[in-house]
Amino acid sequence: MRAETNGHVSLSVEGTSARVVVEGEIDLANAHHIDSCFEQAVAQDPSDVVIDLTGCTYLDSTGLGALLSAHAGAKRDGRGFTVKGAQGIVRRVIDVTGLADELPLED
Repeated sequence: MRAETNGHVSLSVEGTSARVVVEGEIDLANAHHIDSCFEQAVAQDPSDVVIDLTGCTYLDSTGLGALLSAHAGAKRDGRGFTVKGAQGIVRRVIDVTGLADELPLED
C-alpha cells in the first residue's frame, strides 16, 4: 500500500502476529494508510499487532490519532499491541504529547 506523499505503510502477517511497517513521513495526506493496514491485519485475526516506526521520520497529529485508534481497536478486541522503534523526532512527538504513557512502546 503506497501512500501519496513521502510515506509508505505496509503490512505483513506471520503466524499469529501482524506487523504494520511505517516508513518516511506520516501526516494528514497518508495517515489513513495506518488505519487501512490495521483493518487488513485484524481481518486476518492475529493475536498481536506491532506498529513498526523504525523507518518513520515524521509523524503529525493525524498519525498519532491513527496509532491511538489502532491501539484502542486492539485493546477492544483483546489483541496484543506494541509500537516499536519510535526514535528521533517521532519519539519526541510521542513523549511531548504524553502518549508515551498511553501507547505500549518498545525501543
